[in-house]
Amino acid sequence: MDPTERVIAAIDGRETDRVATFSYYLDYGPVQQVIGKSMIGKSFFMMNPVTGFILDRWGKSLSGIMLYPLLDIMMGQNVQAAVRLGFDSVVGLFERMLMLWDGKTMARVTGSFYDIVDDGHGNSWYMYRGPAFKTKADYEAWAHFPDLDDLAHETHGFFKGLVKKYGDQICILGQSAFGIHETMLWSFGFERMPVFIRKEPEMIRRFTAYLEALIMRTNMAMMDAGIKVIFDGDDMAFKTGPMMNPKLADELFGPSYRRITKAVHDRGGRILLHSCGDNTKMFDTFIEWGFDGGHAYENTSNVDIYYD
Repeated sequence: MDPTERVIAAIDGRETDRVATFSYYLDYGPVQQVIGKSMIGKSFFMMNPVTGFILDRWGKSLSGIMLYPLLDIMMGQNVQAAVRLGFDSVVGLFERMLMLWDGKTMARVTGSFYDIVDDGHGNSWYMYRGPAFKTKADYEAWAHFPDLDDLAHETHGFFKGLVKKYGDQICILGQSAFGIHETMLWSFGFERMPVFIRKEPEMIRRFTAYLEALIMRTNMAMMDAGIKVIFDGDDMAFKTGPMMNPKLADELFGPSYRRITKAVHDRGGRILLHSCGDNTKMFDTFIEWGFDGGHAYENTSNVDIYYD
């Protein structure tokens, strides 16, 4: 079996020639060690007075020049490291959800802010700061939602290159967008999201529809580029259990995820769901939505993979 055959057989529950191995994201310190190269995203490049001066004034317009080329290289090097380590599969992420905001801040194009920090190995990274949508008016005024045609085209190009370079050596699990629930949670904030669900249902429906379209378009673009397994991510739980009642999660997000998984299956693909926390009480829901497998059985949470 080649790596892709082995991984798909494992997902399907069929016998494999050996146990299939999987690498999620490698932190950039280990990536540096494996490939023997210093990461381009060094902290001194992003976190210095000169760069800060430039980004404070023109950061929002410089993502395409300064940020995206670096992210493409870094994400490609993550796949390269997984190949060298001998994994059968790796998550390949096309990152266009981030943008430069100012000298100390990144933002997600779907409405949330992040501090630019050092990862402890001299590389720039980001940590969640808070939401951009504190009111319905903030959501309505947000001008940074990406054009889905452009995003799908760029997603296709990135993964076509990855598949051409590494596709015969490793099964690339494609990810481009982020999940509906977790994106809303980042964009509205933990304390506001329940309020908006109750008081602004029309806004929630519109945001859900947009995020579904974003995931659908990028998933199909990845499959057009040759990706056989989609890896969607949507954190749904704390370490002690689901963030919301599974019935409410199904009511809000189930129709979207059923359409997303069906579209992948209709094209002969497989689709996995990454979801952190103790999702034991969500397993039946994830299965009913159509996902072929799950990821993130955290040993620090109470998740029970033998849940009956």
